[in-house]
Amino acid sequence: PFYSKKEKQLALDNLKKLGIDNLKKSCYADLSGGQKQRVLLARALCATDRMIILDEPVTGLDPVATADMYHLVNKLNKDLGITIIMVTHDIDNALKYSNKILHLHKKNKYYFGPKEDYLIHGGCTEECCMPDTSELPHTALDEEKITPEELKYGPADSEWRCEVMSIFEEIIGMFSYSFMVRAIVVGGLVALCASLLGVVLVLKRYSMIGDGLSHVGFGAMAVGLAFNQAPLMVAIPVVIIAAFLLLRVSENSKIKGDAAIGLISSSALAIGMVVNAMSSGTNIDLNSYMFGSILAIDKSEMVLCIILGVIVIATFIYFYNPIFAITFDENFARATGLKVELYKTILSVLTAVTIVIGMRIMGTLLISSLIIFPALSAMRVTHRFKNVMLMSVIISMFCFFTGLVASYLCELPTGATIVVSNLIVFIIMTIVGKIKRTA
Repeated sequence: PFYSKKEKQLALDNLKKLGIDNLKKSCYADLSGGQKQRVLLARALCATDRMIILDEPVTGLDPVATADMYHLVNKLNKDLGITIIMVTHDIDNALKYSNKILHLHKKNKYYFGPKEDYLIHGGCTEECCMPDTSELPHTALDEEKITPEELKYGPADSEWRCEVMSIFEEIIGMFSYSFMVRAIVVGGLVALCASLLGVVLVLKRYSMIGDGLSHVGFGAMAVGLAFNQAPLMVAIPVVIIAAFLLLRVSENSKIKGDAAIGLISSSALAIGMVVNAMSSGTNIDLNSYMFGSILAIDKSEMVLCIILGVIVIATFIYFYNPIFAITFDENFARATGLKVELYKTILSVLTAVTIVIGMRIMGTLLISSLIIFPALSAMRVTHRFKNVMLMSVIISMFCFFTGLVASYLCELPTGATIVVSNLIVFIIMTIVGKIKRTA
């Protein structure tokens, strides 16, 4: 179960080859996207010195990290003589660095050969590509002259059926990736929590508190990463304290709600940026924290997020009646003996926890949309509190899964795609609401 001295030295040597020996004591979860790819390459070099197979190695990397990764892979091939087989959709860089090309064409054709011949023919065209007949009977292709789609689905409507089945198979294939499963579990919980809390926050005109707390969370995570601490463990208590302060400052101070949110959120964001700039020897991937990344959640964080999400939902259900009371009339609730300040504090804590666990997927700039959009969309078509709550949950879950699937199929940013899905549903619900009122 333990690594030998020789194995440790081999790992250290490979880290030096890839220029990341300064990260030997760092936590993998705290590394940027480019650093993680280099660590995985070093791990592969520990297992082989002949051939490495890479599957979309630059996905999710920024242009600078992408260029560094291609340069590094090319160096491994040229200097160390390691054969590199890369699966990629980045045709331009594939042609720049490769010696041979295997291009799988959409119409059951393929090209395999030298890069030079591929360039001469202008890519995988009908003339240069060879038909893929490996899975079809000889008589079906040569004698009956039918297509593979017709052989599988029948002559009628073969093309659209093939496209539908291809999309369906890709969606099913999503669940074979562990990072997608983690994103679905955590994201689904966040969407559920945010939709429940969003109705209350929108009705109480506290909706922008989510935006403010997400900026505080970003600053806390940046500080935690700078001191080599788990970002979630640092962010959770800081954001909870910030939620409590926002509530107190906005009600008991001359600085009112929107100004207090702007003051605290901008200050926290600035502190996070300054700490990141002052941290020597670290390369924090701020892009994933600003806009979210489905690759950012590891197994331990998923377990923590599940526990926190379940606690948020259970607490909200348990205190549903008091929360309902303070949502519509705090003075009446206080007159009936309810501890209004206590339940408002509970509400702010639940919101803070939801914001923190959702930031890893949605990002600092987009997480507040999960609180605002579903509630507003539900209010376009119904006005009873329970109906709005139920409709908000349905819309939130639908938009999350739709956005996640669309981002996977179209290779789009996950957080932004989920927000666009919410925007489309909001527009549809607004139109439906107007039709309903005029009918």
